[in-house]
Amino acid sequence: MLCTLLQRLIGSGEWVSLCIFLISLILACTVAVKKLDIVKPLLILGMGLAVADSFLLLSYCQIESQNCGFNDKVATIFASIMTMTQMVTLNANYKDIFIHASKSNLFLLLVSIFSILMPVIWGSVLLTLFESFANWFMYQLFRRFVPVYFFSELHERSLELAKSILLRNNKKCLCIFCKVSEDIPSGLKEEAKSLRCLLFKKSETKFIKNPKNAQTFFELSENQDDNLANSLCLIKSYAEKYEDADFSSVRIFLYSEQEEAPVVLNSIDKKGLPASIINRDRFIANDLLFNHPLFNEISEDKKSSVLIVGAGKSGLELLKTSLWCGQLGSDYSLEITVIDKHADSVKKSLQLECPEFFNDEYKISFIQADVTYPEFIEKLDSNMFAPNYICVCLGNDELNIRTAQNLRSYFKRKNIESDEQPFIAAMVRNDSKNGILSENAPNFITFGGNSLVYSYSVIDSNLERLALNVHQVYMNGEKEKRKILKDYYKNEYNIKSDRANALHIRYKLFLLGYDIHPLSENERFKQPSEFSLLEKDIKKLAQVEHERWNAYTRSEGWCRAELSQIAATKNNSSKIPDAKLHACLCSWDELDEVSEYFGIDYKKYDEDFVREIPKILGLSEKDSNITGTRYVLSKREYEHKNSTI
Repeated sequence: MLCTLLQRLIGSGEWVSLCIFLISLILACTVAVKKLDIVKPLLILGMGLAVADSFLLLSYCQIESQNCGFNDKVATIFASIMTMTQMVTLNANYKDIFIHASKSNLFLLLVSIFSILMPVIWGSVLLTLFESFANWFMYQLFRRFVPVYFFSELHERSLELAKSILLRNNKKCLCIFCKVSEDIPSGLKEEAKSLRCLLFKKSETKFIKNPKNAQTFFELSENQDDNLANSLCLIKSYAEKYEDADFSSVRIFLYSEQEEAPVVLNSIDKKGLPASIINRDRFIANDLLFNHPLFNEISEDKKSSVLIVGAGKSGLELLKTSLWCGQLGSDYSLEITVIDKHADSVKKSLQLECPEFFNDEYKISFIQADVTYPEFIEKLDSNMFAPNYICVCLGNDELNIRTAQNLRSYFKRKNIESDEQPFIAAMVRNDSKNGILSENAPNFITFGGNSLVYSYSVIDSNLERLALNVHQVYMNGEKEKRKILKDYYKNEYNIKSDRANALHIRYKLFLLGYDIHPLSENERFKQPSEFSLLEKDIKKLAQVEHERWNAYTRSEGWCRAELSQIAATKNNSSKIPDAKLHACLCSWDELDEVSEYFGIDYKKYDEDFVREIPKILGLSEKDSNITGTRYVLSKREYEHKNSTI
């Protein structure tokens, strides 16, 4: 029965061959369109042609050998297969083949196409193999002489990051994309190749080399569990392979918003390996309030009124950052209002996470309203809002832009006679839409675009350099960069705390009537001769620093530890980490009692830090710091304007 079926199939060889050819052609075109690839469609078409030609050849051999025995027919089948194999390997006797081809126009057409196509297919395969070898050779040749940047995946965001790194390094570096599979669109691959990036199929964990060479790893997969797992694997592999080595030239950046990521990363011994988490929401909140500070929009009665629309992860991060940024002493007031359609449940969750966030010291209110309904405007009317700083961070770009525009119109209608309008910042991730709000309104901006989060600034920004300088101060002026980096990256608490402290320096200088901007390469070094930190300024800023630290620490979920609780632990430490309790979470006046109990002058601790601000900023040649950062001080103009760094 099987033989009969096979005979019939072979007997209708032209129809079967034509169907196979058309199916392979359709499949090849589909793959080419979907995958934007050329090699795989060529292979599919080549295989289809080979099978179609085999059926045709077999059909004609079958006709010629109808009166032959079974063994002769089997031999005919194998001869046909062998002929097609020779055609695939470019080793066929085309004279014999075209004798059969002359009997059928279809066979002649398919054989002709196949004969032309096979050299192209083999050329593509060899080119792919050569490209893999060339990538490996380039990596081995240059990895010892230039910085190497590894990306865990190739996608639009990692490509954006690679472009920024290449631009910052004047292309004197290697960018390597790992785990580049056949499923990745060829358009992305071609763009990466045009930037002279190297593409490999193997994982970034296979590229662990001598840590003396500059190596930076970016774990930026959509799957944040993979990012964490790969980071841990890199740390473990480096620690085992190069025990007690100097890892100051190696950096690992892990993109993650997961709450457990810092806990897991802090729980392992990193052996001094610099590894840190890039939390998108925290990063953009810090960037916004550093480059567009709250004090730029402060009212004449020294009041900051912040309105945050949206209480997702981004909104809550902006709430926390605004709270500790806005601590400017008793002469200034701060109130923060959050509007969200789930405001009540968000507030309850925040009360559990940060128990002292809602004490009488801070003015924070939550209002439940849906911005897409008229109740949003009704809530604004009923609460008599007069904010001077507004952040819109809802679910998507379109909603953020629309809500920001509605708010601008609303507040303009409320104060039609005045040119003074609140500063409005709308979160827009799509870079093609970034900046469209500020074209005709300087106090109406977008922030949080992918080009910021996936840029060189995640490695080396003004804020990051200041944070390293801050950590140097806390290490009593340690000069050796390796030791400072090792301690800075020891745990995520150090990194977050130092960044917060660095960010607030600009706010402290505002209280003295100054602002800062980085010294440009073409700008001659200068410092205002009238600038000096008087003793009264130091004491004033030290108190502000303590209030900022209080707000920051409470935003991290810490509470005040009573001295009786400290005594119960029988441990002469001001904090109980497991319980998130700290004895210094008290007012400036109450700090004297805590200092007396522990025998440490905590007020002097803050005063000493304030004295080091000129060094952190590199305000003079004698004020050198670990990063070589130098800033220029300028007298502030007391007008409402956006002053960015």
